[in-house]
Amino acid sequence: MTLRPYNFRKPDRLAGALEQRLTSWLRAAGQMAGEKGSAFLPFRIEMTPRHLEIVPPTEALACLSDAMIGYRVALGNEPPSMLFVWPRPLALALVAGLMGETPTTLPEDRELSTVELSLCEYLMQGLPAVVLQETWTGKTPLKLTVSEHEPSPRWTRLFIQVEQVLQCIFTLRTSFGEQDWYWLAPYPTLYELINRAGEDENARATQETLRKLEALVRELPIEVSVELGTVELPLAQVADLAPGDLLILNQRVAEPLTVRVDKRAKFRGWPGRVGSRQSLQIESLCE
Repeated sequence: MTLRPYNFRKPDRLAGALEQRLTSWLRAAGQMAGEKGSAFLPFRIEMTPRHLEIVPPTEALACLSDAMIGYRVALGNEPPSMLFVWPRPLALALVAGLMGETPTTLPEDRELSTVELSLCEYLMQGLPAVVLQETWTGKTPLKLTVSEHEPSPRWTRLFIQVEQVLQCIFTLRTSFGEQDWYWLAPYPTLYELINRAGEDENARATQETLRKLEALVRELPIEVSVELGTVELPLAQVADLAPGDLLILNQRVAEPLTVRVDKRAKFRGWPGRVGSRQSLQIESLCE
């Protein structure tokens, strides 16, 4: 057997539960993207997460080409810390869709005009940012804001102080083919985010389990008895008891009776009658 040293600066994969929660979230976002896209694009799109990996920023950025367009993304009220990166031809085709066109092939790569850049920013906010927000299951709502344009994503300095980024690669399928786009985010940020959502889910599951158990316990039958009184007799006298014999109990008429729940004294109350049935009015709890 060959032993291979473990590289802690580049883990092979995410922790199991974390990866499952993240993958489930991204799949849900991909499914919603098709529905959201139909609201402002004249053609159908499909989006699926293809690859997740924790890598150093330099390795993640090396996968990007110069023919890509990026936008910085802020989480909540924090400064931008994430990056959406699309191939420029894909961005051009989608922007054309926003203007009512239906491309059959990807356009040739070129720089986007000022108007196209504005439309691209609108598209990134309305498509990936929105579907990631709306499919988020954490207790605290997720807020992703697409902000400034990143002219050269490959050479960005956004991750200059980050040791690891989570590289999420999505495949976008349209009538003009398949294209991959990237979501890059600091690994510690997403780890904390997903982990907190997992804790929220566990707390909700625990509360739901407790609620069901409480409902079940409330439906369980339990014996409730009212003690009329007691008396101590010699065994010989008990053996001689017969119908019609009178026993004097140690229970005074002016004292409330003891109510036992599952054989334990729980209440005190007064006997009475409701219609043709005997009853008992609870007066107090037993100390």
